[in-house]
Amino acid sequence: MRGLLMAGVVLSISSPAMVAIWLVIPREYTASAAIRFSNTRHTVLTDLGGGAISSDYVRHVETQVNLIKGAAVLSLVSGREDIQALPLIKVQKDPEQFLINNVDASLEPGTELVTVSFQSDNRDTAIAIVNATVQEYLKLATTAEKTRNDDITRQLIEEKNTLEDKVARLRANLAARRENVGSAQLPGENNADSEVRAYYDGLSKALGDQTSAEKEIEQVQGYLTRLEELMTQQRESPQDAIFEFGVEDAVNSDSSVLVQKQMLATSDATVTQTKSRYLEGHPQIRVQEQARDAVAAALKQAEAEARAKVLLSRYEETKRQFATATKSLEDAKARVAQFDAELQRRATESRDVVKAMSAVHEEEDALKDAMEELKQVQERIRVLHVESRAPATIEVASEALAPFAPDYGRRFKMMALAFMGSCCAAFAIGLWRELTDQQVRTPLDISYCTDRPLMAMIPHQSVEQIPEGKNAALFTAEHPDSRSADEVRRLLTRIIYPPEGSAELNTCLVTSASRGDGKTSLACNLAIALAQANRRVLLLDVCARRPGVENALGMQRDVGLSEMFANQVSMTDAIHPSPFQNLWVLGPGIRGKELIGKLASRETVDFLEKAEEAFEHVVIDTPPVLLMADAKLLAPVVDGVIVVVGAEVSTLGMARRAITELQQIGANVIGVVLNRVKHVPGGYMRRTMDTYYTYDSENGTGAEAEESQVVIRSKEAPSILLLEESDPRVRRGM
Repeated sequence: MRGLLMAGVVLSISSPAMVAIWLVIPREYTASAAIRFSNTRHTVLTDLGGGAISSDYVRHVETQVNLIKGAAVLSLVSGREDIQALPLIKVQKDPEQFLINNVDASLEPGTELVTVSFQSDNRDTAIAIVNATVQEYLKLATTAEKTRNDDITRQLIEEKNTLEDKVARLRANLAARRENVGSAQLPGENNADSEVRAYYDGLSKALGDQTSAEKEIEQVQGYLTRLEELMTQQRESPQDAIFEFGVEDAVNSDSSVLVQKQMLATSDATVTQTKSRYLEGHPQIRVQEQARDAVAAALKQAEAEARAKVLLSRYEETKRQFATATKSLEDAKARVAQFDAELQRRATESRDVVKAMSAVHEEEDALKDAMEELKQVQERIRVLHVESRAPATIEVASEALAPFAPDYGRRFKMMALAFMGSCCAAFAIGLWRELTDQQVRTPLDISYCTDRPLMAMIPHQSVEQIPEGKNAALFTAEHPDSRSADEVRRLLTRIIYPPEGSAELNTCLVTSASRGDGKTSLACNLAIALAQANRRVLLLDVCARRPGVENALGMQRDVGLSEMFANQVSMTDAIHPSPFQNLWVLGPGIRGKELIGKLASRETVDFLEKAEEAFEHVVIDTPPVLLMADAKLLAPVVDGVIVVVGAEVSTLGMARRAITELQQIGANVIGVVLNRVKHVPGGYMRRTMDTYYTYDSENGTGAEAEESQVVIRSKEAPSILLLEESDPRVRRGM
C-alpha cells in the first residue's frame, strides 16, 4: 500500500514536471571558437627564472580570458549593427548584460587554447555572437590595450617617484624623533617599573601608618575623656570603687593599703579573741571594737588616697600616649605627601616619554604604509612591463562552429532533477505514512497490541481461490478445502484440545474491537466447523441492535432469547435448527432491544448453564467491545473469548484497548484471529497460498475435497432438549 502511494506521488509530481520542462526549456545549439595564446618564451622556461616567466604567461592568459567575457569586449559586441539585428538580442532589455551572463570563455586544461562559447535556440545566432566576440577582442587586444598600458605605466612611474620622496622624508623625521627621545625610560621598562613600584610601596606603608595613628589618637582621646570623668567622680565620692583601667587592682597592691589591711586583720583577730574571753557588753570588748573601727576608717582613707594617685598616674600616662600618636600621625602625613609628589613627578615624566614614543610609532607606521604602497606600485609597473612585452602571441585557432543537431542536455538534466525530486518527495511521504499508519495488517502488528497468541489468519476473499461475492459466513461449509476453512479449523485445536491444565471450552464468545472486523462470519464458520466435527453446537446471537447470524445462515428472523426471557416462548421453541447438521441457532428475537438490559441478569447465567448441559459447545456472537458493553457483560461468565481483528479495519490502539478492557474484567482471552488478510509486499502469504492449493497436485492425488453434507433439519429437531437432562444416553444420542 505504501509502495502504491509512493509510486502515485512519483507519477503525480514527475509527469507534469517533465512535460513542463520539455515545453519550457528550449533545445539549444552551442557555438564555439578557439583562440590560441602561444607562449613566446619557451627557451627560457628551463632556467631558474622559468617559474616566474611561466607565472607571467598564465597571468596574462587569465587576464585575457576575463577580458573576453567582460564588459570591455561585450559592450562593443552589443553595439554592432549585425548583432543588434538578431531577434534574440532585440527582445532583451539590456543586451550587454545578457551577453555578459551567457557568453563564456575558458582555458582548456593542458593546452594553449581559450574556448569562446555561446548557447542559443538558433544555430546562426549562436555562431554570429561568437564570431563577433572573437573579432572585437582581437581589435581591442592589438591596438587600444597597448596604448592604455603605456599611459598607465607612465602614471605609475610618476606615482613611484612621489612615494620614494615621501619614504625618504619620513625616514628623516623618524630619525630626528628617535634622537629627541634619547635614553628616556618608558613605563614598561624594567628599571622604571621597579622604581615606581618602590614608591607605591612606600606610599602604601605611609598611608597605613597614617590610618593607624589616626585610630590610636581617636582611642586615646576617648581614654582621656573617661579618665577626667573618673577623676571628677573620685573627688566627689572618694570611697567609691573604680574598676576601669585596672584602678582597683593598683589600689589593692598599694603598700599603704596593704599595711592598713594587715592592721585591720590583726584588729579583727583581737576583737574575736576578746569576745571569746569576756561576756557580751564587757568594756574590754567595746575598747577593742573601737580600735578596729579606727583601723577600718584609716584603711578607707588609704584606699581613697591610693585611688586618686592611680587615676592621676593613668591620666598622665595616657597624655603621653596621645602626644606620641600625634607625632606619628604628623610623620606619616609628611611621608604620604613626599611619596605623592615623587609619583606625580614620575607620572609627568612618563606622559612626556609616552607622547614622544607615540609620535615615533606614528612616524614608523606612516613609513611602513608608504613603503607598502611603493611596493604595490612597483609590482604593478612590473606586471604592465611583462604584459607590454607580450608573453604570448594571439591567433584564431578555429572559427565559430555549431553542430547541426540541437543539444538536449539541459532538458534532460532538469528532467532528471525533477524525477529525483519527486522520488525524494515520495520517499518522505512513504516514510511519514509508515510512521503514522496505525492500521492492523500483519501478524507483526498483532504482536504490538497484545501478548495473546495469534490463533488463525484468515485470508481476504480477493486472495482466496474462491469466487468473489460468496457468503463469507459459509465458506467452511461450501468450500471446506479452502485456506480460509483450514484456518477456522485451526481454532478447533484450541477449543477441543486445550493446553495442559485447561478444560475444554464449552462456551466461546466471539467479539471484535469495532464494526467490520468479521466477527459474525467467524462465529458462523467456527460453529459450522464444530458441527462438522460431529459435535452438538448452539450458535447464540446476542447482537440485539444489529443481529446478523440468522441472515448469514440463510434463515428468517424468528423468536429468540428476548421472548424466552419474557416467558413468551420456551427454550425449545426459541432454539431453531440451522441448515447444517448438529448446529442450532438462537437469535436475539423479534423484541431484541428488550434483551439489552438483561444480559447481566441471573437469567442469562442460568440459561448459559442449561445450554452447556444440552450442547457440547456454545458459540456466542456479541457486539463490538468498544461500541457497546454487551460483550464485557458476558465475557466473565464464559469459558473463553476470541477477539477478531479485521485487517485494515481496526487500528493498533483499538485492538489493544479492546483486549485490555476484556482482561481487566477477568475475561479469559484465549487468542486473536486476524481476518481478511491481504498480500503484503515482501510477505509470504502469496507463496503460502500457492503452496496450499498445489499441495494435492504435487502429491499426484488430484483428489478434490468433498463438499460438506447439508441436511435440512425439521422444526421439531430441538425438541430433544426437553428430554430428561439427567439421562446421559439421550445426550450422547443427539
